[in-house]
Amino acid sequence: MKLKNILSNAFDATIRSYEGKRFWPSLILRLVMALASAVITAVFANTLFSKNNIVNQIFAALFFYFLMVSVSKLITEIRRGGIGRLKSTVCNMVRLKPPALWFFIAAIVISLFLPYAFVLSLALLLFGSAVSENNSLLLGVKNAVTKGENPEKNGKGLAAFTSGLIACGLIVCILTNLGVPTLYGMIDGSNPKPGTTQTEPAGKDDGSQIPSDTDKTPDSTTKPNGGDTKEKDDSSIEETAKQLTDKLIEYAGKDKKSFAKLFRNTDDAVIDQYYSTSYDKFREYGKSLIAIAAQDGDSVWFTALYYQIPTNYPAEKEKSVYLSTIMTHADDGWKLEWNDDVLSRLQSKYDNAGFTPEGLWAKESGFAWAKFFIPFDPDNTAIFYEDTVMCKVTEMYMDENDNLNLTVYASNGTDKDVKLTGMDISAADGDRVLFEKHFDVEIELNKGGVSLCALKLFSPQDIDFTTWSSPKITDFTFSYENQ
Repeated sequence: MKLKNILSNAFDATIRSYEGKRFWPSLILRLVMALASAVITAVFANTLFSKNNIVNQIFAALFFYFLMVSVSKLITEIRRGGIGRLKSTVCNMVRLKPPALWFFIAAIVISLFLPYAFVLSLALLLFGSAVSENNSLLLGVKNAVTKGENPEKNGKGLAAFTSGLIACGLIVCILTNLGVPTLYGMIDGSNPKPGTTQTEPAGKDDGSQIPSDTDKTPDSTTKPNGGDTKEKDDSSIEETAKQLTDKLIEYAGKDKKSFAKLFRNTDDAVIDQYYSTSYDKFREYGKSLIAIAAQDGDSVWFTALYYQIPTNYPAEKEKSVYLSTIMTHADDGWKLEWNDDVLSRLQSKYDNAGFTPEGLWAKESGFAWAKFFIPFDPDNTAIFYEDTVMCKVTEMYMDENDNLNLTVYASNGTDKDVKLTGMDISAADGDRVLFEKHFDVEIELNKGGVSLCALKLFSPQDIDFTTWSSPKITDFTFSYENQ
């Protein structure tokens, strides 16, 4: 068949698929849907993909268009009494035989290279096409190109293709939510890459690797000394880090030239990744704090945490996201920098940020350990939630006596003195519950004060484990009262 004939037949089939006398209303409806998908894409593209680039904008536009066309087609078929065809199509998707099986396999392969949201919307469109049979736009084009006149056979093929997309799309969706790298993640840039920063929810208190010990009694409340020069320098550094982070979030995805000026000695690919990252949650939460994780001269690795406090806090947990990156000082002032040289200077200090001396000793001695919350130096950095009391489990570790030790960081950002009165902590290792424990405490926090508190569970009375593989804090609540 000549290309001219194929195109002619395809055009005729497309025209026929618009339901004869309703061609113009159908065509106008499709154009309205296309316009709506473009508008919705402009608003919501960032919610579907980690990068708001042209490729993903096209995917997003097709996603919304497919979604609207599919829903419209299904509604039309149901109004025609197409429930029977719906049932038949579902059966075809289950009873796969060649050549339908090849459609199923082809769909799985294709879906590995597409974002799962797009895959599922495409699957819905193909499902609607299989149900619509002779009125299907896709089947009409296929019949024209292949001279096929057997809609039932084509319907089975499309049903198989749809089921393959749905099955693999759901699997990819689940794997993506579990943090497993995917092929499209490599294309999109959403998979974590060595040598670049990643943002993630900070409030989930994730644990890490294999873990640690030592008893430590609750420290007395301490206040940052606002009088010496070092504190003033630290304050200046924190303010500079906040300004740089605020500008990074402001320019990202909008002003590439101004955005690039925030960096020095950083590869374009890394800058592009920063630029293309979605910072919607950062903008939404608004309030922020800066925590210094590591410092070497004029090189500072800091953590910028943006948060939102609910009205019934601390009964309801705060929402937060954070970004950890490096800034350096030179003749042109402070700028963000990410390269092997600056990483080599700060990596060791950054890896140890968040440990108490006892926790670090346990790690280096080979005991089980885990760190939680954001990377920062709790001994030399005071961080506060604005007008709110902060309380976080920062680490846990085993000691030489098989006791489990927990370190809790607390700070008082309110204008009143408070006293912590209780903590409920639960931890798990995968599906295995490690412990669930209530601690009665009496820790006084003056306004503007911070405290490091050590809690201990004794073995063998309270616990029956000495190690773990992937621990996490599954629940943490605390209570306090005004003084």
